[in-house]
Amino acid sequence: MQIEKFLDVAALAAHIIKAHYLAFSAGSVFLYIFYRKYCTSLKHIPGPFLASITDFWRVWAVADGKFHTRNLELHEKYGPLVRIAPKTVSVSDPDAMRIIYGLNSGFMKTEFYPIQEMKYGKITLANLFSTRSDAFHAKQKRMVANAYSMTSMLGFEPYVDTCSQIFFKRIDELYANTGDPMDLGMWLQLYAMDVISEVTFGKHFGCMEQGGDVGDLISTIDSFLIYASLVGQVPYLHKVLFGNPLLPYIMPSLDSINHVVKFTLKCIAERESDPTRHKDFLGKLYDAKDEGKLEPVDIIRHSSANVFAGSDTTAIALRSAIDGILNNPECYRKLREEIDQKVTERKLSLPVKYAEAQQMPYLQAVLKEAMRYHPSVSFLLERQVPKGGAVISNTRIPEGTIVGINAWVIHRDKKIFGEDADKFRPERWLEADEDRLKAMERTFFTFGGGSRTCTGRNISLMEMSKVVPSLLMTCEPRLRSEDDEAGEDIATATQTCLTNFYTTFSVPYQGKIMQSMFTTSDPAHHKALKQAVSNKYSLSALREFEPQANECTNPLISKMNKYAADNKVVNPGEWLQWYAFDVIGAITFHRRFGFMDEERDVRDIIAGLKGGLCRLCVLEKVPAVEAVNPIPEIVKMVEEAIEKYDEEETIDGSRNDFLAWFRMELKKSPGRMPHRDLMNHLTNNLIAGSDTTAISLRAVFCYLIKNPKCYSKLRKEVDEAVQKNPESPNISFQACIKEAMRLHPGVGFSLQRYVPKEGLTICDVHLPEEVTSPARAYDNEIACDEVVDGDVILRVVRGVDQNELYRMPALHGSSAKSISHCLPFEADSYTETINMLTKIHGILAITAELQLEEKSDSTLIVDYKLPVEKVYANTTSFVTRRRNDLKVLSFIYYRTAGKLIHDGKTANVKYHGELL
Repeated sequence: MQIEKFLDVAALAAHIIKAHYLAFSAGSVFLYIFYRKYCTSLKHIPGPFLASITDFWRVWAVADGKFHTRNLELHEKYGPLVRIAPKTVSVSDPDAMRIIYGLNSGFMKTEFYPIQEMKYGKITLANLFSTRSDAFHAKQKRMVANAYSMTSMLGFEPYVDTCSQIFFKRIDELYANTGDPMDLGMWLQLYAMDVISEVTFGKHFGCMEQGGDVGDLISTIDSFLIYASLVGQVPYLHKVLFGNPLLPYIMPSLDSINHVVKFTLKCIAERESDPTRHKDFLGKLYDAKDEGKLEPVDIIRHSSANVFAGSDTTAIALRSAIDGILNNPECYRKLREEIDQKVTERKLSLPVKYAEAQQMPYLQAVLKEAMRYHPSVSFLLERQVPKGGAVISNTRIPEGTIVGINAWVIHRDKKIFGEDADKFRPERWLEADEDRLKAMERTFFTFGGGSRTCTGRNISLMEMSKVVPSLLMTCEPRLRSEDDEAGEDIATATQTCLTNFYTTFSVPYQGKIMQSMFTTSDPAHHKALKQAVSNKYSLSALREFEPQANECTNPLISKMNKYAADNKVVNPGEWLQWYAFDVIGAITFHRRFGFMDEERDVRDIIAGLKGGLCRLCVLEKVPAVEAVNPIPEIVKMVEEAIEKYDEEETIDGSRNDFLAWFRMELKKSPGRMPHRDLMNHLTNNLIAGSDTTAISLRAVFCYLIKNPKCYSKLRKEVDEAVQKNPESPNISFQACIKEAMRLHPGVGFSLQRYVPKEGLTICDVHLPEEVTSPARAYDNEIACDEVVDGDVILRVVRGVDQNELYRMPALHGSSAKSISHCLPFEADSYTETINMLTKIHGILAITAELQLEEKSDSTLIVDYKLPVEKVYANTTSFVTRRRNDLKVLSFIYYRTAGKLIHDGKTANVKYHGELL
């Protein structure tokens, strides 16, 4: 009877549900939502509405890789406790770290962690990170503690050096001499992968040699992490997916796709057959096995976990460090200075040793700040509240609740790290007082906390401490213009480093690019370089170099006398080139190169420089090309001069040249001019002060002899000046020199500038942000025709202020990505060049009479007559070149076409107007 009644009630209920299933379903959902939101013990914890009723809000929040920023925004909105799932609370209170992660706290890891365990056959390889059992963790940690100790890490350093050498060799082979852009983010991933395999197995995967993923190892780890990050938010799904215990029986072929375990087994098999005692990580594990501490499966467990956990996380940290350095010029400058100072003191090796890096406080601050600013793990390190519950941030949290702290969030706590916690600023670790520093150290959560702190952190710290300074010693990376802003997620968005136009004319020294006052695109760097040497380029300072110029001018006149006496034909263009190089050598190093003495190109310096400049002028059309070294002999000559000076130890003021002055300044203020800047200034002096001056010398010479009336007038004024007052300045000379440089400037390529953020209007044509706006000294003034079919037409006109473009920083403030230059010379070298030109052409005009006689279409014969007691005699001839060939002497000018970006499209640029 009772059974019949029960069946009747059940049938009635089924009928009601069937008849009103929509209302019933809606009611059930409503009751579920109401219960989840308002009838649980976490109802008082604020958070997103959807998060309080379903775990799948977390899946959505993680799916696009932006959980770390969403997590931070939620805490900024709701406070230290945020409910991000029905039974999960995110915590941002620094005081809660000790409660949740402290020793013997009782907070156990959640089901999120076992998802990241790899499988070996039908065995699940729980490791130190993934296991939920504190007992298992403690036992395994004791067995391998020696392998992870700092002493062992130092023993692994040669393995890291092996990979570092391969890394820099590949950069040199693929990028240093080709100009191709380098995906540095990818290469840091390849480097980290090879390092961890070299440290673990004594052999690297070969990712760097191949220039990509080998054996799908990196893609395996990436796929595994994506799966774990998504399914880890709803871990119960793992039991029916890859965590299904029946899966190895249903799909045994899945074992073949675990490439990390496959490689581990291969290395172990090779080690089993090798009797040699190895000192790598695997060797340490075998030592523990021999002592009876480890089982064979434990060796597989720890070595595979080493590769899995120690590659991607380290690569992220390295990217964060490089990204932070490149996006913060002041940080870049300070780190450079520290590196250069250590190099000058001979306290830095290449690759940098870990012990050396530990003595570089700013470097360590940069690395720590990089790990704070962009921690490698940016999700909650979950724990389950133990029996009895806990009080976190003055709030009662019931037992069984999942709680956790996100390093990304807690590292931006302004009470701990300062009001600028959301900025990359390494100085915070150096400027903080003792109490603040202790608080920051306690809150530093990159490697986790408590007894479950990352065991492999020492490997990562050693890699970073070695490769970052070594990279900056051998290269000068720069972000591509479109990547100037820091990426939000360095874990997935790699940073591409690319040089701009001016870097094409930079000079590599010991593998790294030396940016001069001309080549640097960083206004702060330009200012710092200029301030260090500005007083030495002043007019009064340059007058002190006049004796060196005289020492070169006298041999030139003596040689001309000799050729005149022998009635020989000489090439004045060649001699003026030799003279310019000897003068700049005497001014820079207190000794001539010897071009005029030997009457040839010493060590092929001129040929190398001219050929290199020609190549770079071609590369100027492709601003993406990195610098090659066109002048190895000049760099070598600078090194030799510095070494010779240091050996002689003549820092007593007896010498008057740039090198002596730089060394004296260094003695007064050791930190003022690092060795790299010394090389930079001296090399730049030789390059910028030789060929350009020689071009101007030839131009003045050529235009004087091609304009007889001008030359005759000048000769007359010179003769009068010699008779009246030889020391008086000759205005006509200055005018002739400036006019020659106007008609034939020493630099004939575009002096490019980026248009600032708000754009720029030139000649009634608006140029958008980031357009490269070139103008050439040859153009004198430029104007723009209308934009027709995407073509921007530039033509030579009169009446336009040519400085309109080159005063952009002054007109548009700090947003302008350029520094002010003068046309046709930079201000730093202008006075020096004018003085040299005045001196040599003044002497030629006083001591010689030039006459022009055209012999053929390709040659100009110049009669050169030397005065002997004011009587002109002893005729000889000079051979020079016609105007159409003069441009070749000053290296090739490409003016036919160029490209710029207009309204987001590539537009052709057409130039109109004659060269001369």
